[in-house]
Amino acid sequence: MMRINLTINFTDDIHAVRVLESVSPDNMPLPPGLEIEMIRSGKTLSCVIESTRGLDSLRATLEDLTSAIDLTLRTHEAID
Repeated sequence: MMRINLTINFTDDIHAVRVLESVSPDNMPLPPGLEIEMIRSGKTLSCVIESTRGLDSLRATLEDLTSAIDLTLRTHEAID
């Protein structure tokens, strides 16, 4: 099993909550052999991606997750 730990420190709690709420629905349902856990603690969002599907699948999942986070942040900046 391969694992990636991603920790993002935001400037405030609001951004961390928005990202978690926006990205979490994209994580379900996951294909077999792939697990994503996201936990927020204050301004920090921790993401753990585990995969038995191979390195390419793990990399693609990380790229999808970071793209979704980036899109969420840019969208909220545009409407704030």
